[in-house]
Amino acid sequence: MLFSDYNTLLNILIKGVCVYIFIILALKIFGKRSLAKLNAFDFIVTIALGSILASTLTNSKVTVSDGFVSILIVLFLQYLVSNFAVKIPFLNKFIKSEPALLYYEDKFLTKALEKERVQKEEIMQAVRESGEDDMSQIKQVILETNGSLSVIKK
Repeated sequence: MLFSDYNTLLNILIKGVCVYIFIILALKIFGKRSLAKLNAFDFIVTIALGSILASTLTNSKVTVSDGFVSILIVLFLQYLVSNFAVKIPFLNKFIKSEPALLYYEDKFLTKALEKERVQKEEIMQAVRESGEDDMSQIKQVILETNGSLSVIKK
């Protein structure tokens, strides 16, 4: 079946917008460590499109038109949010994470570690992966917006 009815498409539109907003808020609440090195928008689009494809292919109640509309909603919302984020500083600040300084000049910043849910062992691992074995050679370690740890040497 190619098309069911307009109520189904409206239902998909409403649910798509609501779930999209929920995912952004949930990622904001759970923090950048939830992203596994993807930025929030890459994560949302990748997961949503995969789910839409799977539902369209495997659920006989989901028509091809339903899948097309769902995909267009996700991509259009992605387009809108990215454009508005560039033009509206408040929105940009709300949807994007800030890098977090976790280690600075021989000191672990305990409050930042707790807030970002990073353990000292993870910092030590990042330092080793950067080719250093001595923390005295490290100026700072930063948790980047994609969840990776950047090591800055002295």
